[in-house]
Amino acid sequence: DASQRSVDELRRELESRGSQFQRVAEELRKELESRVTQATAASQRASDELRKEVEVRTDKALVSSKKHTDEIHQLRQEFESKVTQSQNAAQQHATQLRQTVEGFIAKNSLALQHLQR
Repeated sequence: DASQRSVDELRRELESRGSQFQRVAEELRKELESRVTQATAASQRASDELRKEVEVRTDKALVSSKKHTDEIHQLRQEFESKVTQSQNAAQQHATQLRQTVEGFIAKNSLALQHLQR
């Protein structure tokens, strides 16, 4: 009878911890998505601001000297390439972070399920 109560108490404790783990895991997912969204938005804003600056400077340079058109075009292409690379790297990092968090959650969920049995 006392051992059955101990088993029941242990089961309730494991269920409670499992619920806590699920809440923490969900909060972690939400925080990760929020931070990824914020980082993506900040990256996009910075890219937009830089793009506008490049356009303004390009326009000024074109007005002042037509002979630099090829150089300006090349610089613009290099800039766009670097922006694309940066955005791809940020997206890849976010994906890796998501995978790491999901792996951690899955691993610990399995361990918790095993303990609850």
